[in-house]
Amino acid sequence: MASSVSPSLAMWVAYASRAIGRAKVDLEDPDARAELDRALVEFAKIGNQLGDALARWDLAHLEAKSAIQRGEPGRGTHDVWFAAAWAFGSLGLTSRVAQLLADQRAHALAAGEHGSGAPALLCANEDVIAATAQGFPHLGVAQELALVYSGPERLAAIATRRTAAQRNLGRLAALTIASPGLLLAVVTGSAIGGGASAIPPQRAAAAVIAELPGAAVWVWHATVAAAEVARDLSALRASLGEDTRAVLTVVATGRVTSIPFAGEAGARLDGVSVAPLLAAVVELAPGSLWIARDVPWSADADGLARMSGYVTVRE
Repeated sequence: MASSVSPSLAMWVAYASRAIGRAKVDLEDPDARAELDRALVEFAKIGNQLGDALARWDLAHLEAKSAIQRGEPGRGTHDVWFAAAWAFGSLGLTSRVAQLLADQRAHALAAGEHGSGAPALLCANEDVIAATAQGFPHLGVAQELALVYSGPERLAAIATRRTAAQRNLGRLAALTIASPGLLLAVVTGSAIGGGASAIPPQRAAAAVIAELPGAAVWVWHATVAAAEVARDLSALRASLGEDTRAVLTVVATGRVTSIPFAGEAGARLDGVSVAPLLAAVVELAPGSLWIARDVPWSADADGLARMSGYVTVRE
């Protein structure tokens, strides 16, 4: 009925399909996937990113249950959990990421109980879940209420900064359950740590794992297309200035293993060493982008980087 009226109630149809799909997942109905796929299509049509993330979360539950029913617990579920977590993280909904990670951990442990041979399951650890869920909203409410009247521009700046930080934290949390493989960029620029933030914006496919005055380290999952990486680095150069330099490499076994609590300096990684890249980037001329030979670079990516002003150098 909602789809037959003019104009169609697209939002209602999308959320109804998602609700029906989730109910069918719980009931183990074979039509659950079709309903959730329909919801994803409808959310994409109207550009509803929250609905898309929620439907992907439901699909992750479905995949986890289906894998157990097939006698292959955990198999093929990494990507769907990661996609949903990344979607929530990119919206700055860190509390949702925390809920999802707890769900993923429960499913991963259940898969292990079903005899999975599942050490390969990238189970979210309790530290990551705790760090993602950190925060004490009641302490900030009084300050925010006061700033509504005394400093609205300061309140807006705080909200913008907090949202960016929560988005980055959510993305890092998502990476802890992704399959191994990272693209890593060490970037230097005089504006970093001063007037400009090195936290990737919402449209970026990257997360920042460390930021010091004059330098930052960005990561992408290894499956991110070269053109997206080039786009992100180009946007970073535009925000930082012409003296930006970067070294880009791939670490096939690299993983984000833990994310920072408040007060910690950065994320923890496995299989990654940044020191050689820092040494290499300071030797580059301003405006240079050095790309390791094993990075799956493309002509389109190179064109985007050069168009933004980088001088690209392949190893």
